[in-house]
Amino acid sequence: MKNPNTKIYAQNGNHGLDIYLDISGIPHYLTTRRPNGVLYKWLKNGKTLSELSRLRPHCSPIEQKKYHYVQHLIKLVNDYCKFELAA
Repeated sequence: MKNPNTKIYAQNGNHGLDIYLDISGIPHYLTTRRPNGVLYKWLKNGKTLSELSRLRPHCSPIEQKKYHYVQHLIKLVNDYCKFELAA
């Protein structure tokens, strides 16, 4: 991803948690996940990709969950940008 200020945010949807990528004010739908309170509280106001890439694992279980969620989200964003936006 060339723009580290791109935001990723979550909204409650009908079937779970909808994850969106905000590129220059244009929302792009990424995926729907099962309802997840930790991820929703953390992403409801949006986080930039640079914030996500700086996250490191800590000792607490919630922080480790966040770290693994972030790793998965970064992979999703990279694949989306590679295959959907480049087409």
